[in-house]
Amino acid sequence: MTGRRAVIGLTVLCALAFSAFSAASASAAGTTAYTCVDGGTGGLGTRFSDPDCENAETGGTYGHVAFASETTTDLQVVQTTNQVLKGTLAGVEVELEATGVTAKEGSYVENTDHGTEPMDVSGEVTLEYTGVTVKKPLLSPACAVEGGKVTTNPLKFTSVTGTTPKTTGIKFEPKEGTTFAVIHIITCSIAANYNVKGAVTANPKGATLSVSPESESLTLGGNPATLAGTVTISGKDTSIPGDTYKPLSLTTTTP
Repeated sequence: MTGRRAVIGLTVLCALAFSAFSAASASAAGTTAYTCVDGGTGGLGTRFSDPDCENAETGGTYGHVAFASETTTDLQVVQTTNQVLKGTLAGVEVELEATGVTAKEGSYVENTDHGTEPMDVSGEVTLEYTGVTVKKPLLSPACAVEGGKVTTNPLKFTSVTGTTPKTTGIKFEPKEGTTFAVIHIITCSIAANYNVKGAVTANPKGATLSVSPESESLTLGGNPATLAGTVTISGKDTSIPGDTYKPLSLTTTTP
């Protein structure tokens, strides 16, 4: 078994941030991590028209390069959409929105090599959501999130094959216990600490990871909740002097 560890400076998304991954047809199911580069010919040999390896196109110049074994890659988030968490608390509708998400130091991703592709992606990540505001409920005084931040507990992630495209990809869940994150709401009548519990599956497309309500089993304060948003990630190989950040494509293949 060989692995590729990558320190995630990740929008999941899950990430939270907790990304969508490219889908292709193959004889086995699994998710493999690649870099996306101009001239890359790895993976299934699919060509792409864009540097994030999201849009397959015959004659495209971009392609995959497989991770080397036992190599560390720093990760960064290069683009995100706002992350939106919806649920109910104390009988009222609640909506929280984050404008950014990053991954804490020490997060990583690795491929498990079975001797043939696809491989199985797994790893750990701790996500920090920033610019977090309370859009609902509209109370007086208004609700706020302490420090405008929500940091998840350490999460483990694994490649999974579900019964639908929305449940196939990368599953994020607490490394220990059941609590995904704790949200500290302050300054209003529902002020308290609320647990987010459960798991989300990020659906992959190239270097973008997306989370949608169909791929989740979350609760907020014990009530059903949903999370939505996307992140686009890139990384560089720290063992290569002068290496530059490249889009990281987590590619899911299905039977």
